Amino acid sequence: MVLGILSRARLIEDAEELFQWIKLQDWDKLRPYNAMIAAYYQAKRPKDAWDVYHQMLAEGIDPDEVTYDILVSGSGKNGYPIDRLFLEIKSRGVALTLRSYNVVICAFTKEGSIDKVEEVIREMIRQELRPDLFSFNALIAAYAMSRKPERGLQVFSNMKAAGVLPDIVTYTTLIQMFSRSSMHKEAIEMFEEMVVNKCQPDFFVYSLLVSVYGKAGLVADALLIFHRLQLEGHRPNIVTYTSLISAHLHKGLLEESRKHFSQMEAYGCRADVHLLNTMIDAYAKAGMVNDAANLLHRLTAQGVCPNRASYAIIVEGFLHAGHVEEALAAYASMSGAGFKDEKMSSRISRRSSPRR
Repeated sequence: MVLGILSRARLIEDAEELFQWIKLQDWDKLRPYNAMIAAYYQAKRPKDAWDVYHQMLAEGIDPDEVTYDILVSGSGKNGYPIDRLFLEIKSRGVALTLRSYNVVICAFTKEGSIDKVEEVIREMIRQELRPDLFSFNALIAAYAMSRKPERGLQVFSNMKAAGVLPDIVTYTTLIQMFSRSSMHKEAIEMFEEMVVNKCQPDFFVYSLLVSVYGKAGLVADALLIFHRLQLEGHRPNIVTYTSLISAHLHKGLLEESRKHFSQMEAYGCRADVHLLNTMIDAYAKAGMVNDAANLLHRLTAQGVCPNRASYAIIVEGFLHAGHVEEALAAYASMSGAGFKDEKMSSRISRRSSPRR
């Protein structure tokens, strides 16, 4: 108890001194070792925590579920690999708490190790532990990261069958999962279920839905979600505006995209290079190369850093329009920015050379 008090008070040197004294006494050593491991983790000294654990093993003291709960939780927070620790726990037949199993699941999910996540779930079931909301959400996230939407949807069904109510994390993960797999209809249906179940969408969900509706070709719905986002008191950011503008461009609605771009700037939201390239590409394809070039120059002056693609779009646009001199000037700007393309330079030279 005193070791715990000292560690929480960040008196780690006093805790170390007391720990060494306790080791000399003829007392049960397991609890002091557990307390010292926890103290080192609390002091953000994970290596020392593991050194104490190895001392414990060397002295023939068997770790218990408390030891491993501390190690698992500490490893999850400090980025220490959990693979070997989990194998050791299994080999010793120690039953972890649900919280620790969830930490392991979360760690393996971040690694993208879906096989390991499934192994942990099987181990939980063997230990007669029922997965909770966190467990289900982590497993759905693992399937989402590994692009296995069917498995993620099955977990969602199992979750509801087990009487575990989904939360905003569940629905957001599922919508993201379907969006990444271009399953826009399913993503929209999941959003509708979320609303029916009175799970209030947050800014991230609304912003994501603007993209989902846009990619599904439902521009009017994307715009409705965009307005709903604002009515809920959220401020659209560059990602939201890019999704809305891209949705209109995919339907060939360039004029509406220009209006939204102007509204974005008036709103004080600054474009990034991705949106810049999206806009100038749309201008160039519409034969409005001068508008594309003007936008490039204006945003560059405002601090947006164009990339190779930005300049290439302008050069290609001028060449396609037969404006060789303008293409040459654009390529000079491209070279001045450190982006050179010998093939493009040769094409411009051939087009600018007088024909015999």
